[in-house]
Amino acid sequence: MDSSNKGRALKIVVCVKQISYVYSRTGQDPETNFVTGLDQVSRINPCDEAGLALALKVKSLSRSAEVIVLTFGPFRAEREVRLCLAAGADGIYQIPVDEPIDPWVKSDYLTKAIEQLNAGLILCGERSLDTGHGQIAALLAHRLGVPFISCVREISISNECDHITVQRSGGRGTREILHCSLPAVLSTSEEGNSLAAVSYVGKRRAATLSINKILLTNGVSKPVSELIRVFPPRPRAKWSPVPGPHLDAYYRIEQLLAGSKVEKKGKKLDGPPEDLVKELISFLENHGFLARRKQDNGT
Repeated sequence: MDSSNKGRALKIVVCVKQISYVYSRTGQDPETNFVTGLDQVSRINPCDEAGLALALKVKSLSRSAEVIVLTFGPFRAEREVRLCLAAGADGIYQIPVDEPIDPWVKSDYLTKAIEQLNAGLILCGERSLDTGHGQIAALLAHRLGVPFISCVREISISNECDHITVQRSGGRGTREILHCSLPAVLSTSEEGNSLAAVSYVGKRRAATLSINKILLTNGVSKPVSELIRVFPPRPRAKWSPVPGPHLDAYYRIEQLLAGSKVEKKGKKLDGPPEDLVKELISFLENHGFLARRKQDNGT
């Protein structure tokens, strides 16, 4: 990748993933996991939106910066992708690949597209809301042979557009300031950055601009791993109450061996109301409730 950005306009490529997010389950069919079509919404990955917001901040401070949105696969959320143009992006490029592929092959597609666009700064979300793998940004940096910084919250670019200074989250509330040469790949988190509300003029502009397609058919690598099987997660251990200290040691050990589950004993009452009342009074008398009540009342 060409590393000489001095004296040229800086191209910032933001990789945007389209996802289908399930926000409720109102269906009745267990085979569909109780999900209906109305329970899903197509949108842009939130961490990628944060990356676009950072790129637009850089563009507002540097007149030579150009923001390009790069999306992979067929359009599932074209309206939301076009809102990136309304927010201030200069163009959208799509890699129209239909079949599902693993992150390694996807990073190869994206790398070849980024090289065609001659990008000096690449922004990706640190993870996606649907799968949450968080591999694409690191794989892109590996394939491009450029520096990689994760969890970026702020970016400032030098006047020569040859290096950047970033603030990243260091974990446990700490912040780190790093200096990095360009080109570079950065991953952004959802926290701290969000897109501003778009204007009506911006929406009209987004509706008229065309979306460019990048066709990549030759030279794409093969998968390096194979999915063997998918299985559900292990069930979480249920909380068990500690046996009461007022019990004897025998009964406490018995509850521990039984999983601290005490069998509830009871009797189901059935019949006409007058018989139910008699049974209830008899139960209270046998267990001393009525006798205690008479003694408390002085009778």
